[in-house]
Amino acid sequence: MLRYFVAGNAWLFFGVLTVLGRGVARTSPTYRTSFGQGWISPTTYSTVQAFAFGAGAFLVWRGRESAAARGERAASPHDLGA
Repeated sequence: MLRYFVAGNAWLFFGVLTVLGRGVARTSPTYRTSFGQGWISPTTYSTVQAFAFGAGAFLVWRGRESAAARGERAASPHDLGA
């Protein structure tokens, strides 16, 4: 379904943003920052990334599975412009 496709790709996009915006805020103890905003522990930062990628992958997979179960074509990026 299209809603799973959109939600899944939004989570994947958020995950990519956290990877691209990664930086070290300070050392001893180590804290990370995303695009220079705030401080977060490395464990929490990794958990946020894992959740974003996991939720995105699950939602994209779920959308394809539910479409296939109903005998429909899975959503694709071309559906957004149509």
